[in-house]
Amino acid sequence: MNCKFLSLILAAAALNITATAAFSESRPVTFSCETINGVPTTVATSDGKTGNVFQWYADALPASVNPQQKCQEVTNKLQASTRNSGTVPDLFAGEISGLPVVCFQNSRGKCSEVLFRASSAANLNRITGTSAGRGLLRSGYSLNIWNVLF
Repeated sequence: MNCKFLSLILAAAALNITATAAFSESRPVTFSCETINGVPTTVATSDGKTGNVFQWYADALPASVNPQQKCQEVTNKLQASTRNSGTVPDLFAGEISGLPVVCFQNSRGKCSEVLFRASSAANLNRITGTSAGRGLLRSGYSLNIWNVLF
């Protein structure tokens, strides 16, 4: 295979990926707090598809935190961010002062505003539905809302 042909294939693939990402991110997304199987859950909806973003298990939260109130609070922040920016917010999971957090992600891929804190990495994993190890949490990782929808 010659280099010119390979370059054309790579350019076409990059264009397809870019077009798909742009199409997905331009779709309107709404967030709601619903009770699913008895658990308050932050849900994202787009084009008739729904996905669980965060599940607020009572035993994954400090005793002083009401799961329903936390669900509503975080859902409202996500909805306001989407309404204000016109796009789905980029989220970041990581550690701040040794505590696991989920934040709005800035253009440099770091935390710009804390969305919520968890008491442990295991509890953060339960709330987000991920299985990130402690090392990954220390360096941080992106949470892609589109993954729960498509």
